[in-house]
Amino acid sequence: MDIARKNPLVSTWKLLRAGRIGVTRTDVANHIEEWDVYTVLTSFDMFGVNFETGDLLAYIRKENGNELGAATQFRHLKRLTEE
Repeated sequence: MDIARKNPLVSTWKLLRAGRIGVTRTDVANHIEEWDVYTVLTSFDMFGVNFETGDLLAYIRKENGNELGAATQFRHLKRLTEE
């Protein structure tokens, strides 16, 4: 991580409203990126993927070329655990 910390900071994020995160970038002119983020409250399986309580589900809703709010990317973020 020490090597990565020497790289310039190019992206930052902020909470725009409940559940909506905006990302800004200094290395991309006029960058637009907004994500809707949800927390899994009850574990479930879909298409062979296990979604566990506490996982985050994120859908990009606004980006350059997509001003309609259509979800064009999906991210499934799982909690890191120590074993």
